[in-house]
Parts: sequence; structure tokens; C-alpha cells
Amino acid sequence: MMYAVLSRSLLSFLTAFAAAALLGVAAVPVLRSVYFGAGSGKAARAEKSVPSMGGIVILAAVIAASLFWGRDSYALILIALLAAGLFGLLGFADDFIGVLRRTSAGLLPWQRLIAEGILALGISILLYRAPGVGGTLWLDRLDIGPFYIPFAAAVILATVNAVHLTDGLDGLAPTVTGVYSLFMGALLCIAVVCAAPSASPDRLLSLSALSVFSTAVAGGCIGFLVQGAFPARLKPGRTGTFALGGAIAATSLLSGTAPLLPLMGICFWASAISVILQAISLRADNTLLKEAPLHQHFLRSGVAAPRIVSMYGIITCVFSAAALLLYWFFK
Repeated sequence: MMYAVLSRSLLSFLTAFAAAALLGVAAVPVLRSVYFGAGSGKAARAEKSVPSMGGIVILAAVIAASLFWGRDSYALILIALLAAGLFGLLGFADDFIGVLRRTSAGLLPWQRLIAEGILALGISILLYRAPGVGGTLWLDRLDIGPFYIPFAAAVILATVNAVHLTDGLDGLAPTVTGVYSLFMGALLCIAVVCAAPSASPDRLLSLSALSVFSTAVAGGCIGFLVQGAFPARLKPGRTGTFALGGAIAATSLLSGTAPLLPLMGICFWASAISVILQAISLRADNTLLKEAPLHQHFLRSGVAAPRIVSMYGIITCVFSAAALLLYWFFK
């Protein structure tokens, strides 16, 4: 079990990385030829050569690597893939409507929110009924029963939108998600390797499969950066950010590590909270930030975009390492 989870997780990472890197090269001219990007105005013309909807590349790489290397325990992997795929499909629809309208706006905010709510509720019910999950949190020690469903729905909604708000600079969302997912894969490997002798074999197989899925997400994100790093030739769009948000939320809930999500995903929450605080400050006729989300404030303050992306990646790395240490003490 120990060598299997380590080797398969690493192979899943490398497979997803290679798939995303190769698919990204092929996707750029295809997406550019049909102009999958913003539609009008000075900003749109400046980004006309950078197609969006590149999240298709990440999602395809994650699906391929997860299904190939996680074949010993498909039950939870399929749920995680379903969450990523359905939210990715919603993001694709949002992006595609924007393409048809030749504008950066796709679905109306209320339409998007209703669709997100329906998906989050449906996935939460599926998670509650998943084998080995039930209503448990924090490494299967805390059982909250039916309250798990609204809790999981809230986690999914918050995570999907937080990841989306972290997008906006070349490579920012894939970088942060890639680092997060790599550490989550390491945490799940530790959970399997250091499991007590009395641990359920089925649960260990499930955690092993989730480690394969997490490292596939990491590999897909980092492979995407071959085309998506500054200066980007491809952007993830809502297709990518929604899919990645769904993947992160599903993995944390299925593995019982949701309490670590605020720590490991600190940069996601910084983006979401900064938007909320900015909205509150504007209502009070005051401006807390030059622009929200937070990374846009740094950009407007004169910090170079590549440096912002690098710092977000470093911060995620440090806080994820702290989460690993916290897990080790309380596992």
C-alpha cells in the first residue's frame, strides 16, 4: 500500500503534467482561430490574441490521469471528477455565451448563482451518501449527521467562487491551485503511509485514490503553465477556475480535511474576502483597496504581475506546509 500510493500519485502527477503541456500546445491555435476571448473595447483588443477556456486542457489532463492511475478505487475519484466536471461545464457554458455575445460577460449573475447552488446541493447529497464519508469531518472523527449537506454545499460554493476570484493575472489561479493540490496529495499519502494498523483497508484505498486525484490536479495545473504562465498564450477562463474550485472542494470534503482548507487555501480566501470588504467600503463611501480582488490592488500599486503570482505561490506553499504539520500533530 505504501509504495503503491507514492508511486501512483507521482505517476499521476507526471501523466497529467505531460497531457496538459501537450494539449496546451495544440489548444492555443485551435481556440485562437475561433476567438475564444473577450469581445469589445480597448482591453478586449489588447487580449484578443490570448484565448480563454483553457481550463478544458486542465480538466482533460486530470480526467485521463485520475482514471488511469486511480483504477483500484474509483468510487471517490468519480465523485471528485463529477464535481470538477459539472462545475467546469457550467464555466464552459458561461464562457461560451460570452463568446457568442462578443463580451467578457456570459451568464447573468443570478443565473450563475442559481446554477452553482443547484450543483453544490446535488454534489453535497452525493458526498453525504458516499461510502466512508457520511456526515464526517476532520479525518472521520467528527460526525455532524444531516447537517453535513448544507455545510458541504456552503464549502463548495465558497471554494468555487474563491478560486474564480483568484484568477485575473497570467498563471495566478493555476499556480496557487497547483501548489495547493500538490501538498494535498502529499498529505493524503502521509495519511495512508502512517495509518494505524486498525485503519479500514477500504478507507485507505479511498484516500490513496484521492491522493492520485489531487496530484493529477497539480500536474494538470503546472502543465497548463507551459502556455498559461506570464506572458500567457492561454487563459483558464471560468471553465478552468470553476472546475478547479469543484475539484478542491470535493477532495477536502471526501478526505475529511475540510478544516484545513482555510489554511491551505489562504490565497483563495484573501481574494474572496477582499472583494467582500471592498463592497462594504464602497457602500460606506470609502475605498479600502485600489481595486478588488487583492491581487488587482497590488497590480494597481505598481507590483509586477509575475512577482504577484510568485508571492501567491510562495504563500500557498508556506501555509500548506503549516497545514501538513498541523495534520501530523492531530492525525
